[in-house]
Formats: sequence, C-alpha cells, structure tokens
Amino acid sequence: MAVQEIALDIDLSVGVFQDTIVQDQKLKLRELSQDADGNSIYPATGSWESTPIRIQDKIASFKGVAASVDVVGGASYKIYWSTSEDGFEWGRMKKSQQM
Repeated sequence: MAVQEIALDIDLSVGVFQDTIVQDQKLKLRELSQDADGNSIYPATGSWESTPIRIQDKIASFKGVAASVDVVGGASYKIYWSTSEDGFEWGRMKKSQQM
C-alpha cells in the first residue's frame, strides 16, 4: 500500500489553552511574572487542545496517522483521533505520543 502525505493547516489560535499562548505561529508557555532581576517566570507545563479537525472530505480511508512536529527542549505532544464508518457511530480514541 502506498503512503500519501496530506498536509492539513491547523489553526493554533483556536482551541483550549492551559498556560500556553500562540506567538510567532508557535505554541509557547505563557509568562506568569518576572523575578526581581527581570527574568521571566513560566509554569512548569502547559497544554493546548485543538478544536476537532475533520478530514472526511480529504480522504476516504486510512490505516494510521503520522505527524511532523517540531519538538524543542523538553516538549512533548500527543495526537488523538477517532474513526467512524458511517459518521454517526465513533470508535474509541486512539493515541500516538512522542516524547
């Protein structure tokens, strides 16, 4: 079976943010405050969850999901997806994780 890459634009400005912000088209930890020397203080972790990304009009079927994600420092990401044969009954969520 041939592998075909399909690029999807993901709008980082919408979704659920937890101690993160979008700056220069990148997700970053939000600044909590500054110390007495003017150094930024950030939370230990943060997360962002996108709104659902529908791919039903772009492909008919797939065997797996892969992503190209730039991970810097101690960052990690998770990809969750679900499938449906008829668009009404959905299978359980599947997960791929990169650390």
